[in-house]
Amino acid sequence: MTFWKWSPLVGAALWGGWKLFSWGVFPWETSAQVGALLNLFILMLLALGGAWVAMKSGDDYPDFLTAFRAVAQTPFRFALLVTAGLVVWYTTVAADGLAARREHLRAEATAMVEDDAAWSAFVEAQGGGNWDREAALEQQLDTIDTIFNPRLFIGLSLLGLVVASLICAAVATVLWRSVWIR
Repeated sequence: MTFWKWSPLVGAALWGGWKLFSWGVFPWETSAQVGALLNLFILMLLALGGAWVAMKSGDDYPDFLTAFRAVAQTPFRFALLVTAGLVVWYTTVAADGLAARREHLRAEATAMVEDDAAWSAFVEAQGGGNWDREAALEQQLDTIDTIFNPRLFIGLSLLGLVVASLICAAVATVLWRSVWIR
């Protein structure tokens, strides 16, 4: 099927359309959450569609690994395309997006440590004790810098997409071999 060959690109274009539409319209968290759910939905559709296409065009009873390989190709292509899209997104279109988000969180962390009421609530939520404000702030700022490092952010996104692709392909393969064939 010619359309099926291009379906990862169609899915990546749909995801890119969401990123462009939501840019500046929704808060960063909402855009990221909806984008992640959209990616999972597209991955599942691609895996189920890949199983369906492979079932209709080939062997009725392949072994699991052969079937899994046939099903996983399309979701993996989508994962690679979306990762390439993330690289382009965070290096050109929204180059300052992660940096702005990082600075926003750093300012929130600093404000929380400097505000006595917020600091007291934080210490109480942690079970009380003796907390050093400077050490807590330094640790929080280091964590924020690590999480919002563009290379780590894109790498973790790729890892998440690959793992989700594996899970979706495995589910679709099990459905193919145990439900759809009967």
